[in-house]
This record gives sequence, structure tokens and C-alpha cells, in this order.
Amino acid sequence: MPTVGGAAAVRAVMLASRDLKPTERLVLVAIASFTNRETGEAFPSVATIADHAGVSPRTLHRVIARLVAVGRLVVRKVAGIASNVYRLVTGAVTHTGPGSAIPGPDTANQADGSANHSGPVAAEVP
Repeated sequence: MPTVGGAAAVRAVMLASRDLKPTERLVLVAIASFTNRETGEAFPSVATIADHAGVSPRTLHRVIARLVAVGRLVVRKVAGIASNVYRLVTGAVTHTGPGSAIPGPDTANQADGSANHSGPVAAEVP
């Protein structure tokens, strides 16, 4: 599956997030603007996302929790990186778990210190 970043990721998020609240869309767009074209991941700091979306860090934490809960965002911690790693998701897939596009509950609290913050099953933004 080809991964997109930059302007293409922003366009994809705008089209796929029409059902979300305006603040949720702004946060997704802010994260999408930092998406790496090769990995599909973004790792901007909380302060950077909050600044770009025009929200407080506290509001950002609430919005991210909601996006994770509804399956539109996967957040994980990676050793050696100060900020979280974000992956935008949309649509549906048929399975989760090790090796799938979106890790399932069986991968929570992995040995590498990352944790799966899973919500409803979803597929990556193209």
C-alpha cells in the first residue's frame, strides 16, 4: 500500500474526516502535515500539534484520546523518541494483531515499551 505524506496526506485526511468535529479534524490535519511519506508515521510534539491546530495542550490530549477511541488515530511510544508516534487511520480492515496494518489488543504494552491505543478496527489512510 503506498503511503502518502505532506499535502497528499492532508487532502486524504480532509476527505476522510467529514464526520468528525471541527477540532478533531484540525488535529488530524496538523498531524497529517507531519506524516513521513515512506513510513506513514508522524512524530510532532504535543506543543507543535496544539500550536498548528490552535488548541491548548489539554484540549489536544482530550481530542487525541477521542480520535484513538473512535479508531481514527493510533498512538505509540518509541524508545529514544521524546514525542509520540502517530499513524492516521480510516476505513475498515478485516483483522488486527501482529503484522497487520493496525495492531490489535494482543500487542498492548509490548516488550519495546510501546503501547497500542486501539479503538475500532480501521485501515491506514492511503
